Amino acid sequence: MVKTILISTLLAATSLGASAMNYGIDVHTNRAADSGLTRAAVIAELQRAKAAGEVAITEFEIRQAESKQLQSPSTLTREQVQQEVVALRDQGLLNIHGDH
Repeated sequence: MVKTILISTLLAATSLGASAMNYGIDVHTNRAADSGLTRAAVIAELQRAKAAGEVAITEFEIRQAESKQLQSPSTLTREQVQQEVVALRDQGLLNIHGDH
């Protein structure tokens, strides 16, 4: 008896989701069409707001920016980098092991 009630309850509950009708109404499309802004305009506004400190930058965005900085191409020549290393070592700010 309990098993029959449990099974019929489960069948009724699962059939409710399957019987939901859409009726051709798409709320999201209608709302997006009313904004009047392009994707580029929204992105530009977001970047402006972040630069002005109006929007909090997430930890994920900070990690992304740090990753891009690490991957960015160097603007210094090999000789300039070597000169910086020597200057830092001479100031005691860099500890290099070896004769390189």
